[in-house]
Amino acid sequence: MKMSLTKISVLSALLLTLVGGCFGGPTGPRPVPVSGKITMDGKPLQGARVTFDNDQRPAVGITSPDGSFKLPDGALPGDYRIAIGDPPGNAGMTRPMMAATIDGKPEPTPVELPLKYSDPAQTALKFTVTKDGPNIANFDLTSK
Repeated sequence: MKMSLTKISVLSALLLTLVGGCFGGPTGPRPVPVSGKITMDGKPLQGARVTFDNDQRPAVGITSPDGSFKLPDGALPGDYRIAIGDPPGNAGMTRPMMAATIDGKPEPTPVELPLKYSDPAQTALKFTVTKDGPNIANFDLTSK
């Protein structure tokens, strides 16, 4: 029984696809954990969006009450511009920041961030994510 050249080509391509899938196929760089802490004039910056951008795969995290953040999906190794701005759904140029109230409980206080931190095109903040880590990106911002 003769097989046509077309059938052999299709079966060969199918077999290669299956074998490639079993061995995981080509692998590229994988995202690695990134975390850090953002302060403004020495105080934790709460509720700010921290964006790592390298024009390929941006990564975003939100700061907690103590100013710490974690990129939930990690980031690929490489050089990044960092923009720190409003959390999703918050309009304007103010960011909540922790401040003590009379009863001792923390309460968000609006803070305006300079464009050198919040505008991705103007940001002065940079960070290099490495494959082997640790990738701890701490930034102490100043309001002036």
